[in-house]
Amino acid sequence: MEKKKLTLRQWRNFANLTQGEAAKKIGVSPTTLCNWETGKTTITIPKLKKIMEAYGIEDSGQILMESQKLWNTHKAK
Repeated sequence: MEKKKLTLRQWRNFANLTQGEAAKKIGVSPTTLCNWETGKTTITIPKLKKIMEAYGIEDSGQILMESQKLWNTHKAK
């Protein structure tokens, strides 16, 4: 059975987290999290892994991106 894809916002809501709570768990500002959720900016792989851990996502393929932007593969500074 194929796993359902959800947006980052839907995953956050499913995890019962506010933007502020999720941002704190991930280690970013609520503004950064909002930009990721709306597709305004890309996500680094290390931050994507933190998001998946915070939201209980098993496979990045379960994330439906708001835009066609892909997360970038550059290391976080």
